[in-house]
Amino acid sequence: MTNKSINLSIYGSCVSRDTVSFCNTSAIVLRRYIARHSLISAYTSSPELELDLSALSSEFQKRMVLGERDRTLAAALPLIAKDADMLLWDLVDERLGVYLFDDGSSITRSLELIKSGAEEQIQTRARFIEFGSDAHFKLWITALQEFVQTLDSAGLRSQVRLLDIPWATRDTEGHRIRPSMGTEAKKANALYRRYFDAAARVVSTVRIGEDTEPRGAATHQWGLAPFHYEERVYDEIASSLGLPT
Repeated sequence: MTNKSINLSIYGSCVSRDTVSFCNTSAIVLRRYIARHSLISAYTSSPELELDLSALSSEFQKRMVLGERDRTLAAALPLIAKDADMLLWDLVDERLGVYLFDDGSSITRSLELIKSGAEEQIQTRARFIEFGSDAHFKLWITALQEFVQTLDSAGLRSQVRLLDIPWATRDTEGHRIRPSMGTEAKKANALYRRYFDAAARVVSTVRIGEDTEPRGAATHQWGLAPFHYEERVYDEIASSLGLPT
């Protein structure tokens, strides 16, 4: 990397966005941030729903739900290819599964969808596909193939960096981290493994050293969670990516 500004885009959530936050942000331009989109819903049609998002106080949260409804990822990739040096990708937003409708359309079960109250409406019309299940993985693999085709069409595949970082089981004080939405870190890491392994066969993957046990940070700006790490984890990710800290 040179001393000029590095143009980044993100498809993912906590791991990618927080890594950038711990970098020297004066040397980084974040062009696009696409969050709360399962790869499955990104490559299936959007269900015909009128979503009431009035319960969400955050404009960011509303944009993410509406962005998924409008299927922004595939449309954004050719633009990202033109203005980004790197596309960071993580799989945090896969963790809550998707809802699949009879017509083949789907929607990500995101925290924002749950908080909005819209999930109650969706549950009566769609089948829940749990993350880590064979049904979810099959849908995800099909979406991965389409994702790679879109990346290749845009000439973007070589710029993708998938962050394969295990969930932390303990915080920096050695205390066990409580499950996130009912899922313990050890179970999540086991469920994620085949997703990461499949993706690693088609895009470049960044991992931390085998001797580095990720720890969660109780002082993290978003609170303690298995995917909210201590600073040294972000430093190692940034170093592997060649990003300034």
